[in-house]
Order: sequence, then C-alpha cells, then structure tokens
Amino acid sequence: MASKENGLGMLSSVHAIIREHVRWLKSGGMSGERANLRGANLRGANLRGVNLAQAILCGADFRGANLVQADFRGADLRGANFERTLMKGASLLGASLEMAWFRNVDLSGVLFEKIHINKMYH
Repeated sequence: MASKENGLGMLSSVHAIIREHVRWLKSGGMSGERANLRGANLRGANLRGVNLAQAILCGADFRGANLVQADFRGADLRGANFERTLMKGASLLGASLEMAWFRNVDLSGVLFEKIHINKMYH
C-alpha cells in the first residue's frame, strides 16, 4: 500500500506497485501483485496511459494528475478525488465510482459504460 506522503520516494514506490500490477494482470493473477493504492496521494502525478485495471484505489487523491488514456477498467475508485485531472480517453468501464469526486475535469472521450455509482460528486 502506498504512503500518503508525496515525494520522489513515494512516486518511485507507486511505479514499482504499477509494474507488479501489470505483471499480475498479464499473468491472470499467477505472478505479480494486484495494486493496492488505497488512500494514496497521487496529486499531480504523471500517470498517462497507466494500466490500473482492477486496482484498489479507494480514496486515492488524483488531484491535478495526468490520467490521459489511463485504464481503470473494473477498478475500485470509491471515494477517489479526480479534481482538475486530465482524463481524456481514459477508461472507467466497470469501475466502482461511488462517492468519487469529479470537479473541473474534462471527461471528453472517457469510457463510462457499466460503471457502479451510488453517489458521485461533480
């Protein structure tokens, strides 16, 4: 699980978690590890094109992050904050977005099919 601190060490740790997550996805869960970035501070991070499909990202803070073409298919994004993020072309297919915050976000081209929403803030 990622620290709530944001700095070079934390971003390096996040990239290592993402690498293991991609291994986990490609192997069908046989190797690597599912990303658990619950509550992570990812403010301003450049995560363009990142594959976080099926990741645990509850309460993650993405404010001001670059999430262009990011893949969040089936991810748990409950309570995540996407304020002022760049999300053009991102995929949220099947993601859980209950209580997620989308303020001042350009959602053009974002795939929202089959998402799970109880309450979403915008």
